[in-house]
Amino acid sequence: MIVTDQAVVVDVSGLGYEVLVPANRLADYQPGQDLTLVTYHHVRETADELFGFDSFDARQLFELLLSVSGVGPKSALNVMALGAQDQIRQAIASDNAAFIAGAAGVGQRSAQRICAELKDKVGLLAGQAAGGKDTDDEALEALLSLGYNQQQAGRALSKIKSDLPSEERVKQALKGLS
Repeated sequence: MIVTDQAVVVDVSGLGYEVLVPANRLADYQPGQDLTLVTYHHVRETADELFGFDSFDARQLFELLLSVSGVGPKSALNVMALGAQDQIRQAIASDNAAFIAGAAGVGQRSAQRICAELKDKVGLLAGQAAGGKDTDDEALEALLSLGYNQQQAGRALSKIKSDLPSEERVKQALKGLS
């Protein structure tokens, strides 16, 4: 396997296949390592492209994103690169269009359309979308309790690394909001 800046080239019996993967996953792949990807084959008049994912669930989320009018495979892949698949599903289920709009090539209108069309299809119950206790929820709840609206808080948090502790995410978000 060879890793490029936006894809992996997988050797299958001496034949190399370029597989586009979410940008946030590229660092996980090392040249020469054995790799199993669940692929999506996208055929257009001008190109055949393979998109690769770590699981069937991730590919299913990608296909859901493709079902939204105006969302192509590159935009869907950029949404997939925003974070963990649960985080993306949660953002869609909780109508956090600002988070989705953080993906390259996805504007505010497309993000709103994604949330509106997929909110009930992403596999989360409403309680899970609003009641989970991961760092995104805690940081978001803190900003909301300080008087910021959902859109402002979501936009500020989308610019901050999601692996930071909640307190640090809130501090950085407040700096960005002032």
